[in-house]
Amino acid sequence: MNGTILNNLLFKTTFSDINLQDDFFLSLKREYSNFDSWFYKKKNDSCYCSFDRSNHISSFLYVKEENTHENYSDISPFFLPKNRLKIGTLKVEKKGWSIGKKYLEIAHSIAIKNHLDEIYITFFNGNNSKDELALFLKKWDFHFWGVKGEEFVFIKNITPVVLL
Repeated sequence: MNGTILNNLLFKTTFSDINLQDDFFLSLKREYSNFDSWFYKKKNDSCYCSFDRSNHISSFLYVKEENTHENYSDISPFFLPKNRLKIGTLKVEKKGWSIGKKYLEIAHSIAIKNHLDEIYITFFNGNNSKDELALFLKKWDFHFWGVKGEEFVFIKNITPVVLL
């Protein structure tokens, strides 16, 4: 695998270095009908992942910077123009929050470093793992914003609060 080892668990690499046929992606393919074509379009984009002892993917993170010209007409209530970091894909196979926590730390660091105003994530609700994701995000100061079609939208404000 090409890429950068971030610590003993996480790697930063590109989509082209990831095996889309790994069973890890089956649930994402079921939820998103165009997942394969989306994945291949991202071949040169950076992503983060970890592997289990059998060298199968056990977690994955993709983030994307968005600017004030992004079209958010499908999100309700409507997003005001801001510079944001979208968590495009976040999945952790194993129970436990330590890798998920690391991924949110990565997203937060990117947002701070690049002077972004918010981080947001969308996800389908409907099973226990999604309920756990919502609780996990709330522990990281994300809050429910609204909906995008059938997906929930959670955001986290990054803009520092100025006390007068």
